[in-house]
Amino acid sequence: MRIAIDALNNKKHVVMMDVETDVVIGSYLKKLGDKNGVIYTGLGGRRAGCAVMELYSFARAMGLDVKVIGQGQNNKIDYDCNPDTVSRGAVAPQDESRACSPRSRTARRPWSR
Repeated sequence: MRIAIDALNNKKHVVMMDVETDVVIGSYLKKLGDKNGVIYTGLGGRRAGCAVMELYSFARAMGLDVKVIGQGQNNKIDYDCNPDTVSRGAVAPQDESRACSPRSRTARRPWSR
């Protein structure tokens, strides 16, 4: 929380990836961002993969050329990985449709629409 508040007060854009903080003081952070002329927004979904994908889509929609993207959770870094070594996990069925839906995102944060 303190880092987000300090960033906004120092005119830095903030993308909140912590839904609990967003729920508790998201409206305050949004107003603070507006006051300082910067953007405060949260990412949708309860899973880090959703957040990373949403951030990527947002950057592409703004015309940015994204060079790399990733997520570092509790996974060991595999410096030798390549598309062939990770393809099985990438195509495995995962039930993230509900966690990543835009509907659940706007229902949680009506002030960030």
